Amino acid sequence: MPAPWWRAEVGRARAELPLMDGDGILIGLAGTVSTLAALALELPRYERARIHHAVLSRDQVEVWLERLASEDRRARLARPGMVEGRADVIVGGVVVLAAVMAGFDRSTCLVSEDDILDGMVASIL
Repeated sequence: MPAPWWRAEVGRARAELPLMDGDGILIGLAGTVSTLAALALELPRYERARIHHAVLSRDQVEVWLERLASEDRRARLARPGMVEGRADVIVGGVVVLAAVMAGFDRSTCLVSEDDILDGMVASIL
């Protein structure tokens, strides 16, 4: 059976990017990664200070993928940390995160609530 398309895409990306050393840090940001951190922390409402710089292990990501994929939308929405607009797309996002972690052989993902726009503003100021 051929590998799923996303594994091939991650493999292609890895081949085209410079090699990461063994200690390289995978940093994830935005919806899926932030929501996954909120779920892991069982946060009833968004708390930037607790989500920013949380660490997700590859094992945690795999467990959450299995758990969320086996639930319907209503069950996912009932989880502390899940937000309305994310319940329908979280499984796809976690599939991508799991594939990237596996494809780049990273055991952890550092969650960031800052993104490139924050860096651009900081460089202008």
